[in-house]
Amino acid sequence: MVAALVNGVKGGCWFSLIDKVYAPATLAAAWTKVEANKGAAGVDGQSIERFAARSETYLAELASELRAGTHRPQAIRRVDIRTSLRTTAERDRSASRRSRTALSKRR
Repeated sequence: MVAALVNGVKGGCWFSLIDKVYAPATLAAAWTKVEANKGAAGVDGQSIERFAARSETYLAELASELRAGTHRPQAIRRVDIRTSLRTTAERDRSASRRSRTALSKRR
């Protein structure tokens, strides 16, 4: 499956990607990345450690829900992060840069 993603498919046309999403190897690889990130608990309050204890069961349930088309993502937990760093969207940075360039040419 992973080789097909890397090498492409015969005829160059994918008919379905969802079967690649719920494949056990794909879900296990995704879980490994989530576990390595060591994030905080989500809206359900379940920690990484608690999920890890039953990861095979949870991943099998997720695969069957994805396969059946019944999976509905849970709400996202909003976390307010106070920081002095200011980040802007790429389009805002581009607009700002264009404005500065236009203003500097007028001088």
